[in-house]
Amino acid sequence: IQGISQRVLHMPLQKLEVPPVLNLYSVPSMIGTMIDRALQSRHQYSLALQAALSLAVDLMTTDANYPPAEVPVETSVMQACVLGMSPPGRRNILGTSPLSRTIDVNTPVIMSTHRLETTLRKRFAKLEELLDEDVEGLSVVDVSGETRRPLGSMRLRVVEFFLACLRRGNDETVAALVELNLPRKLLEICGDFEWSSILHSVVAKSILESFRRGYCEATKAWFAAGLIDFFVSIWRHSGSDAWAKGAYTGHAVQVLDAASKFLKVLDPMRADRLLNHEATEKFDAFIVEEIAPICEIQTTNLGGEKPNGINTNVPEEDDFTEVFDMDEMLEGMTANEDSAIQKFEQYVFVGSSNTSYEEDGDENGAADGSGAQTAPLASQIGDMRLTATEDKSALEAEEEEEEDEGDAAGNYHMQPLSSASSMTS
Repeated sequence: IQGISQRVLHMPLQKLEVPPVLNLYSVPSMIGTMIDRALQSRHQYSLALQAALSLAVDLMTTDANYPPAEVPVETSVMQACVLGMSPPGRRNILGTSPLSRTIDVNTPVIMSTHRLETTLRKRFAKLEELLDEDVEGLSVVDVSGETRRPLGSMRLRVVEFFLACLRRGNDETVAALVELNLPRKLLEICGDFEWSSILHSVVAKSILESFRRGYCEATKAWFAAGLIDFFVSIWRHSGSDAWAKGAYTGHAVQVLDAASKFLKVLDPMRADRLLNHEATEKFDAFIVEEIAPICEIQTTNLGGEKPNGINTNVPEEDDFTEVFDMDEMLEGMTANEDSAIQKFEQYVFVGSSNTSYEEDGDENGAADGSGAQTAPLASQIGDMRLTATEDKSALEAEEEEEEDEGDAAGNYHMQPLSSASSMTS
């Protein structure tokens, strides 16, 4: 069902009408039936409910529902060429796959999700009850030695479902979530399950996407749920040592830093609606004192800065991984091409400084009693080719001289069979 739904999404762009039986956006009753039946038998067939919710999440959030951006001709030609290269080659040139694109969530979708959201909103209340259900007969011992109840895959899937509706839903859908106090409940679940990194990741992703959308209903819902107070409280509750805090602190830093930047670029009147002036001043002081130092450490290069003197002879703009075709190199060297030999020499000795050549040359000269330095690889191979050519010419001349001496002595050479028969006749 998911594959068929994605395939028919772009039919309207081609002026084609999608058959109603295949269009779950305009006829979403089947999604509602799947969720209802799965809710009735969730204790026996929990995977059925998870599959139904996964389908609803995909229909709500799929990037295929956004029209493709117009790509310039030169960019499309470049992508076509790069696609013919190996995956490492694509990574070396572009850094990522050329097919990846950034989706603007404010762009109108191809197929409206209005009817689908209407169907899903009718199931919000029953699905919200699942967030309070623990996994029966199951407990885990965390790293601190305490026995805790696990989040469970079912509850995680319900969280993902509500987050998808909050991220991409219309104003009516967000209002229905706020009426059930679900944004606050999702935050509290993150605090209850501090070692569930997948849970923290999906919640943080939803919050960050709402910031990218700007001042919208989803952003107002998160701030109304006490987003700032919640993350500040769990940060301080975890202790003073930033590196001994709970597993959610990494996402807390990410969300708090993004919230601070979002409020700074927002219109002052709108920012004051989300967070009053007094709370904003306290939040800014908290960011400067506790979050900014952590962000600065996170942006430091892994392993520190390059020591002085490393690759000093390599130009700064050439400091990248070059796509090196060894097959082409071997073919060029086999054909005695100077360009291939020079490129191979540069590849072998790349990163070596001129000082190292001079030092090696001085040491070799002191060892054999001469001050001569070793010639470059290209010149050595060139001398070898010249010597081989001279030896070949001398050998050919010697063979011709022997043939002349043999003729003069009356020695006869072998004749072809046809010539021998003619002589006999």
